[in-house]
Amino acid sequence: MVEFLQNVLGKGVVFAKDTPNFVANRIGVFSMLMTLREAQKKKLSVEDVDALTGTLIGHPKSATFRTADIVGLDTLAFVAGNAYAKCEQDEARDLFQIPPYLGEMLKKGLLGQKSGQGFYKKAGKGKILSIDLKTLEYKPQQKTRFAGVRRARENTTTAGKLKVLAESGDTAGKFTWEVMSAILLYSANRLGEIADDIVNIDRAMRWGFGWEYGPFEIWDILGLEDTVKKLKAEGREITPWVLEMVKGGKTAFYGFVDGRECYYDPNTADYLPLPRDKAELRFSTLKKRGGTLKDFWSASAVDLGDGVVGVEFHSVLKPELNPIDGSIMETIQWAAKWVADNKFKGLLISGDGTHFSAGANLNLILENALRKDWAAIEKMTRSMQDILQSLRFAPFPVVAAPFGLVLGGGYETIGACDRVVAAAELYCGLVEVGVGLIPGAGGNLRMLLKTIDRLAPARTGPFPVISKVFEAIGFAKVSSSAKEAQAIGYLTKQDRIVINREHLLYNAKQEVLKMSKGYRPPELRQDIILPGPDGLLVMEATIQDYIKAGKISPHDGLIAKKLAYVLTGGDKGGPFTPVDEQYLLDIEREMFISLCGETKSIDRIAYMLKHGKPLRN
Repeated sequence: MVEFLQNVLGKGVVFAKDTPNFVANRIGVFSMLMTLREAQKKKLSVEDVDALTGTLIGHPKSATFRTADIVGLDTLAFVAGNAYAKCEQDEARDLFQIPPYLGEMLKKGLLGQKSGQGFYKKAGKGKILSIDLKTLEYKPQQKTRFAGVRRARENTTTAGKLKVLAESGDTAGKFTWEVMSAILLYSANRLGEIADDIVNIDRAMRWGFGWEYGPFEIWDILGLEDTVKKLKAEGREITPWVLEMVKGGKTAFYGFVDGRECYYDPNTADYLPLPRDKAELRFSTLKKRGGTLKDFWSASAVDLGDGVVGVEFHSVLKPELNPIDGSIMETIQWAAKWVADNKFKGLLISGDGTHFSAGANLNLILENALRKDWAAIEKMTRSMQDILQSLRFAPFPVVAAPFGLVLGGGYETIGACDRVVAAAELYCGLVEVGVGLIPGAGGNLRMLLKTIDRLAPARTGPFPVISKVFEAIGFAKVSSSAKEAQAIGYLTKQDRIVINREHLLYNAKQEVLKMSKGYRPPELRQDIILPGPDGLLVMEATIQDYIKAGKISPHDGLIAKKLAYVLTGGDKGGPFTPVDEQYLLDIEREMFISLCGETKSIDRIAYMLKHGKPLRN
């Protein structure tokens, strides 16, 4: 059954005891109800609580009250009632009785999203009201600025933010500590009742509730010894096995023993090897074993074993999104040289995070554009093109293992690799038009070559090729899965799809090893037939019709025309005059830089950075 669940359905498996609400709902609903109680005690607004219990501490964006609205307040009450009725020996049983204000909301039919109003209520376009927990009247949202939150956000990692916030002395910090410490103690008290080990409890919360860290992983972040001292000072009742653990000199729930990942087991009062499938491979584990070859700001080169080097993305500024910057490119360049110098078998590009890469560093582009430093943009773009081209023609196989968001520069990176081994959940696309630009580091070239090869058996000629590519790039198409990425043309039929995200790195490594036997790099393409100026005229006429019909703005039209210029082969293209890869890269870079100088494109970049969504101007 485990084999089927992991490898066919691609799911993580949690071994749970047959108890009410199992693992995730038992702890997760306790967490939500504890949050509801503390929100009322500390007189925090609904929106303030959601700001404190969402992505800031590694929980889903919907946080607490928004999650309750999505699930349904009646459903939340039902699950809580199930625990109250059946868990008679639970020391926190009374907490599962829903607070009076939630009961009143249910009587009024305020069930959340299903009834159109719950803790939140839509009031016209783009306006969302929140409920006052005291009066149960809806009001405009007013988020409080907490000093603890400000200090927490100075950290780039979730672990750093969580620790700073929990130790903050303001209302936000006290609230976070009260809720978090209660969850830690409740989880420790459930060990043996709902699951046999801490690993399954942590996995249930990560996989079932979308937490970045499980309770015992959070405890390690906050510091076991420091936390126990604080709980003792507050007169809190601490789980006996945790006290015994500390007394025995153990300082963390997880660690490395003799080079192996281990977890603490109260039954043996010692560490046991962490149960992992042989196909589970992570950069973090390899680095802790001493596999790091070189650390850079936003990426690392890591020895994956068996003659394969891996480049791990971990942006210093936004590790959750991994924007492509100079540090990432420098790491790729360094790793490729190391593979060649040490006669290793190949290179693998991936990461451990939530997303592979959400695109280029827009802040850097905006700063240079505002300064009109076109030379800096030219240098940055050419450098990325050259490094990615060197990957394409490397004397060894280069495999990318993307997952989550793979946008803009992220796609341009994987597009230059010999093979892609992708996670099934893949949101992939060239989305530069959304910020007033076109792909500038080889995205157009990659799509043209892939589409030419895909349509080659049908001998369709150049126009169907550029139509397909223009449709994908011009409309900023983003796949909803790796399978759809193949249908759009971002991935090829030769690229592999891995259902289980935990098995991605292992499978990609196997692909490198398989391709390394008798590997020969591709040759520079100098036979690319594109429509040229005549084809450009046809596309420009179509674009002009769209502008006249009001379907796109004049600036959309300008971007589309520059994209069409590249895709049709610029001035040199034509049915009898093939162009080469470098020429297409040169005109792509030229059009990209020219758009960086357009005021409306600058406005779009700035708007995206501020609001996280495209500006239509």
